[in-house]
Amino acid sequence: MKEDLRDVDGTRLFPERYAETVAVSLGELERAAYEAVMDYAEAWYGENSTLALSIYGKRAASCLPAVKATLERRLAW
Repeated sequence: MKEDLRDVDGTRLFPERYAETVAVSLGELERAAYEAVMDYAEAWYGENSTLALSIYGKRAASCLPAVKATLERRLAW
């Protein structure tokens, strides 16, 4: 992985990363939008498509413009 890459003198090429899970409360409209996106994804891809549901869920949870772009690309297809 890129975390293991080192320069000729042994120096890391990339800094060590730290991940942290942050709990965020959704407002009423945000929760409704998230649930609508997930309902759409489940209806289109079915409950057996874990990858698609994960992608839609992450984008819906991250920001509305991200999930909007995803849905627009999907609908244009």
